[in-house]
Amino acid sequence: MCAITMKRKYETATTTTTSSTGARKMRRIVMSSLPDRMLASSSNECSPDTTVAKTLAQEAPLQSYADCADFFHAPTQAEIDAYDHEALAAIRTQNMDVLRQFHATGRPLKCSNKFGESLLHMACRKNMVEVTTFLTQTASVPFAVCDDYGRTPLHDACWAHTTNFELIDLILTACPDLLYIKDKRGNTPLSYLRKDKWASWNKYLATKSADFLKPKQLSTSC
Repeated sequence: MCAITMKRKYETATTTTTSSTGARKMRRIVMSSLPDRMLASSSNECSPDTTVAKTLAQEAPLQSYADCADFFHAPTQAEIDAYDHEALAAIRTQNMDVLRQFHATGRPLKCSNKFGESLLHMACRKNMVEVTTFLTQTASVPFAVCDDYGRTPLHDACWAHTTNFELIDLILTACPDLLYIKDKRGNTPLSYLRKDKWASWNKYLATKSADFLKPKQLSTSC
C-alpha cells in the first residue's frame, strides 16, 4: 500500500466496434488498481473483513463472483436497451418523479450497459439513499447484480469517498451476501475501504449480530 489518494480515479478502457457506418468507440469506466486507492496509515485497527469473521465466529464464507452465476441476476437485452441517457440523467439528478414515471409505465429500472454497470451501481456509488430505496423496494431491482469485473453495488458503496451507513444498512439488510463476494481482482467490498475508514466501519459492524451479517443465499447458490 502506498500514498494517500483521496480522489477516486478512473481508467478509461476503449472498446471499438464496427457497424455499417464505420468504426464506433464505446467507453467504459474501470476502477483504478487498489494500491493507488487505499490509504496507507499506521493503525491498530483490524480490517472490517476480520471484524465480520470474528462476529460470525468462523471464517467468512468468501466466494468469487465467477462461481456465483446462479446468485446474480444477469441483464436481459431489454434491460441493456433501457440503459440510456434518460435513465442515467434521472439517476444523476435524483429525479424521483421521472423514476416513478419510468416505473409506472413499465420501463425496466434493473438496467445496465453491456458490461453490467447498472443504475443501482451508480446510485450506491453516489450514496443516493432515496434512489436506492426506490429502485430496490418499489421497482424490485435486486442487489444481487455485478459488472463484468465482479463488482457489486456494495463494492461501489465501499469505494465511495464517504460512507453513508444508512445506505450500507439498506444493502446489508436486504443482501448481506454481498459482503462475501470477491471481484475479479479477488477483493471483497470491504477490501476497498481506506484504512482511515476502518475504525468507523468496525464501530458500525460491532452493532450487528451474526444473524444480521451471515449470508442468506450464498451457501446454496455458489
